[in-house]
Amino acid sequence: MTDSIINFEWQVPDDGFEWVRAQATGNRISRGGYVLPSGFRSNEGRPDPENDYIFLLPKNARWEGMDITIPYLGPAAALGISKSFSYRPLEKNSALFREFVDLPGSFSDIREFADKWGSLGSDVSWQIVLPKYESARWGEPPGRWSDEFVEMRMAVEIWDIARRNDQNALKNLIVFEDDCVLLRYKTGDRSPQENVGNYLDIESRDELEQLMEQVVQGMEQHVCVTTGNIFAELFLSEKYHHPERMSVISKDDLPTAALFAVEDLINEGLKGRVSAQMGWSNDEGRQVTQLVPDSLIGAMWLQFSMAVSRDIDFEHCLECQSWFEIAPGSGRPDKSYCSDACRMRAYRKRKKAKNNG
Repeated sequence: MTDSIINFEWQVPDDGFEWVRAQATGNRISRGGYVLPSGFRSNEGRPDPENDYIFLLPKNARWEGMDITIPYLGPAAALGISKSFSYRPLEKNSALFREFVDLPGSFSDIREFADKWGSLGSDVSWQIVLPKYESARWGEPPGRWSDEFVEMRMAVEIWDIARRNDQNALKNLIVFEDDCVLLRYKTGDRSPQENVGNYLDIESRDELEQLMEQVVQGMEQHVCVTTGNIFAELFLSEKYHHPERMSVISKDDLPTAALFAVEDLINEGLKGRVSAQMGWSNDEGRQVTQLVPDSLIGAMWLQFSMAVSRDIDFEHCLECQSWFEIAPGSGRPDKSYCSDACRMRAYRKRKKAKNNG
């Protein structure tokens, strides 16, 4: 899903990413809270600068010349990417947001996603100091990654429920009370792949030390950071919050109520991460108003919002299992492969099986 109205380029380090132990300075971009020993955030407060935590950083990051007082200047540069390639994520993958929400959630899953697509950037980053450097940099804690794909996953699942008009699921989601309409979302444990291991359940500093040692030694596939049980309660409409929706929402049209929840979640995901700017459009041959995400996470929320507004359909490729867009104009509605390469690969496999049979 490409559009000349969107202008976004991102960077991926040539050497990929790694998990490191570092101390947080107490400064954060995150609108969330701080990283707990369990790896997740709290609603208020700041990290203890005397304790180490785990952060995602580019390998061989460029550290020199970064003063601790310098403000956050840009996700790629702030993460210390010295050698990198630039690309346009929304042109490279029309369903990147769906790839993101499908992450099982282990440390290795997060690192592999970052190696392929880059850091999340924006308010996911924290200012940190490594023991062997006196200067500060920006790293991304696993809890903030987990927060983002859990929140986006919730929005995508509600959107899917609304689009297929799943009445049983919708009746569990939408709650009508005296003067308000609520969304109550709850899902059970999401078991990671069998080879990922146990959910992250840290109660002591010693356990955290053991976890960090595993992660920095490349054994992160044994620990999962998925949050398990997820519960959220959102006001969709009441006297002081979107009262205009009351004339639209009804028990006979639950999908519309669910889509208001998707709207609210997307707007929260976009907040402060996407701006409107003037830029040159090669398609138009002139300056136009464009939407410019400040980060990969902002770009994925924007891509999701465009999919919702255009009612885009997506399917899994039968060959590589990646998501791809099957909206009008992107090919046949019964398209089964994401690319000609996957189609030919599947054809050769069928041909080989037939010859061997």
